[in-house]
Amino acid sequence: AGSGGPDIDQMSTAAIASQYADELSHGWRQRLEMQMVLSQRPAIAVLDEPTAGMPKGERQEFAQLLIEQRGRTTFLIVEHDMDFVEAVADTVSFMHDGRVTASGSFAEISRNPTVREIYLGVRHRDAAPSEPVL
Repeated sequence: AGSGGPDIDQMSTAAIASQYADELSHGWRQRLEMQMVLSQRPAIAVLDEPTAGMPKGERQEFAQLLIEQRGRTTFLIVEHDMDFVEAVADTVSFMHDGRVTASGSFAEISRNPTVREIYLGVRHRDAAPSEPVL
């Protein structure tokens, strides 16, 4: 595309180019929305659960699209799919009760004892023997 955004074929949308948006599946609508956003060449884009309702294969394709935008667009993503987050995020911030509890790489966040306790119900390894370890 001459706009500097990704080519429509890059997002595999050429096959559905003749359809109306309201005829598309949820996953294809998400791709169309992303194409519209990226065609504007934004410095920052906020995505709220962009892969919700997408099958795994489509989530992987969507992740690849975001990865290919590194250096062009910064994404602030609210997402609960940790496989997707791990694939695309340079920095992860974990929020609980409206506050950032921890920030760091995905590996750092996934090892953080406070995050594990809140998100997974897993207690610290050094918990007292009378405390259950989940």
